[in-house]
Amino acid sequence: MIEAMTWRWGPHSMRANLREPRSDEAMQAWRARDPIFLMDRRMEQEDISVREQATTIRRVVKRELDDAIAFAENSPEPDIDILQKAVNAPRVQIPEPANDATRELSYSRR
Repeated sequence: MIEAMTWRWGPHSMRANLREPRSDEAMQAWRARDPIFLMDRRMEQEDISVREQATTIRRVVKRELDDAIAFAENSPEPDIDILQKAVNAPRVQIPEPANDATRELSYSRR
């Protein structure tokens, strides 16, 4: 298993009036250890053909994102009924256990 913790480099919102909650120092520290950037740099150092493949992949992904954004911007506004279903999950009634039921919880410290 590989754990690759990364940071979102942009703000949570596109609203210009929201301040960045993270300091510049924290951003630089994370950028210096970001596994995606580190692996990219390592692959470039070890094999020039990887750089060409990575550039091609980035170009394809950027084109897909640009196409998706253009589709969204050129699509009609969604109907209110669709929005309601997309934002709120249906409520499921979960029955409570019978009064004679017991629950035992345990945990162990390692």
